[in-house]
Amino acid sequence: MFRRIGLTALLAVLSVVLTTTAGATIRTSSGGHSSYGSSHTSYSSHSSYGGHSKHGSHSNYGSHTKHHSHKSGSYSKCGSGSSGKRCCPKSPPAGLTILKEQSASPTTGFAHTVLTVPLSRDIFYRITVTNLSNTAYTLQASDPLCDSPLGHPLNPSGPQTLPALGTFVYTCDIDALPGVGTIPADAMAGAGPYTLTNAVTVVATPVGGGDPVTLTDSVSASLN
Repeated sequence: MFRRIGLTALLAVLSVVLTTTAGATIRTSSGGHSSYGSSHTSYSSHSSYGGHSKHGSHSNYGSHTKHHSHKSGSYSKCGSGSSGKRCCPKSPPAGLTILKEQSASPTTGFAHTVLTVPLSRDIFYRITVTNLSNTAYTLQASDPLCDSPLGHPLNPSGPQTLPALGTFVYTCDIDALPGVGTIPADAMAGAGPYTLTNAVTVVATPVGGGDPVTLTDSVSASLN
């Protein structure tokens, strides 16, 4: 009788122990799953990092690219505002132009095209230097044919001041006789045509210092 009761009690105790152990195992497994689930949730929240790719291409970066394109054009960096770097207009780029024209008349008909005139006629030249910048320049011009014994030198002569956004004009002329420039010394009227090319050089130095700019232009005439 007592043995049966003792065996029954022992079985009951074993049953409780097994049940408790199984429950603990299930809870442990469940807890591990919860931990994995938690870490998975944490990894899932990595989508906020995935959103970082959006940050990488956000509009501020795009506008930064535009900022560099401004720098190379008519804009430059000049400060920073509440949203970062800003662009400001800058002065027009420095620029000088030169145009040499010729005519058979001292007052009219000047053009950059080929001039056709009889041999031994006078040819008149007009040289226009235009300043497209906000910098003043000192000009020094030379025209070898006009400065030759058979020519009349550039007028005005010597250093000249070209103001910012200004224009300066030189004039000169030559007698297109045989032996002048590229005209053969034995050239005769009606035996041509003979080509005469005349070039002018103007060196422009910024007032106040800076690198000089050399300008050249030429025109050609056909003589017969």
